[in-house]
Amino acid sequence: MISLLLFSIFVPLLSCFLLVSRLWKNRDGGGHLLVRLCFSAGLGTGAFSAVVFVWLLAFGADFRGFLVLEEAFAAVIVAVALYAAWKARLSFQRLPVNTSPGPWKDYALAAVFLVMLACSIAAFILISLSNPHGGWDAWSIWNLHARFIFRGGGHWKDFLSNSIGWTHPDYPLLVPLAVAGGWVNAGSETSAAPAAVSALFTFSTVLLVCSSLAMLRSRSQGLLAGIVLLGSQFFTRHGASQYADVPLAFFFLSTLVLLSLYD
Repeated sequence: MISLLLFSIFVPLLSCFLLVSRLWKNRDGGGHLLVRLCFSAGLGTGAFSAVVFVWLLAFGADFRGFLVLEEAFAAVIVAVALYAAWKARLSFQRLPVNTSPGPWKDYALAAVFLVMLACSIAAFILISLSNPHGGWDAWSIWNLHARFIFRGGGHWKDFLSNSIGWTHPDYPLLVPLAVAGGWVNAGSETSAAPAAVSALFTFSTVLLVCSSLAMLRSRSQGLLAGIVLLGSQFFTRHGASQYADVPLAFFFLSTLVLLSLYD
């Protein structure tokens, strides 16, 4: 069950990583790997949600065959990834490798960052275990909409009814569709699905802050920014609450980073 849930995250992320890498103009052989991976997390979740939505429009809430389609797509993606890795190996051999050691403060900051990241991940897991359904908005809006989609059959659109307007049916469906798609792959309404979506956006935001500032300013400033963000108890707790605020913040941040990189 958990393996199928992770499968629903891995396939879109890998496919979008190949797309982002293809469109990335800088051919530095991996210097911007972490930035591209973070962008792929948001783009992959959006693409997966869009595929679930198109499936609903075409076949309704009958998800028989959805996993087979995803597995076939995964086989194609793996083949493309192997071919891309083979080509990259040939091109990277001609790239100069920088083996000069960095400043000692970068190593110290990196150690502090990794310790705080580990503590934040542990706190996220503990909060998720103690509140598996998230906070108020999670179970009354986002996960509720996901349950309509997963359970509703031919009535999956009923969450749009004004009779339950307090659930904000006009809100975007990225998070509910991603959660419902995870449940379809897992075969049950496991609480790990919304937690996994929240964790993906929470820690992608942290890594995108670090990696983008390391590119635009310096490695030490990127690490400092990550330490400051991880030092905010509210950020980790709010991410584990399964609200849509952290995914929204991720897309705000991604937009600013892309504009800054382009400029």
